[in-house]
Amino acid sequence: MKKFFSYLLVMGAFLCMPFMVKAADYKETINVPGNAGDFTTTTLSSGDEQRTYKIMIILENNTENHKVTQKTIKFTLGKAITEAKCSDFGEYVTDGGTVTKNSDGTSTLTCTFDKNGSTDTGNNFQIGSLVVTVKKDSADEDCSIGVENGNSTGTKNPETGASLPLTIVAIGLAVGTGVYFGTKKRTKLYKI
Repeated sequence: MKKFFSYLLVMGAFLCMPFMVKAADYKETINVPGNAGDFTTTTLSSGDEQRTYKIMIILENNTENHKVTQKTIKFTLGKAITEAKCSDFGEYVTDGGTVTKNSDGTSTLTCTFDKNGSTDTGNNFQIGSLVVTVKKDSADEDCSIGVENGNSTGTKNPETGASLPLTIVAIGLAVGTGVYFGTKKRTKLYKI
């Protein structure tokens, strides 16, 4: 009976072990920090204001060392914004983007950034700039900028076999069980 419980204990230990290990889900976030006034501004000869915003990418749970090689971003621009384009930054290049006027007076700018180079950018980096022209005296008009996280392509390191630590634990349990049963004293009762 004792042997049965020992086997049951070992089998229970194997059943309690996870069969696979998963990393947290990878996530890509686009950030245009100009909402807090973090942009540069130039007054044009017409009196309009040209603003330049940084376009940042934040990679969360980047356990597989994902590299962004191409990124498409859509911006929804308020009615007070008369012109808009994207500009290059570092190894990321763009053609400036395509502007589409919407029926409600807003416009949509679609930009695609391609990486030309192999420098490691880390998990929080600037991919480009958004340059917009805001009408003079547009304090009461809508000069908002909405961001839609579009398609992304990239590379990542191949998976490294997260089952290796589980294999080591399983082998350790098997060796420990073998040593336990192999060195266990067998006591026999003799009548004298």
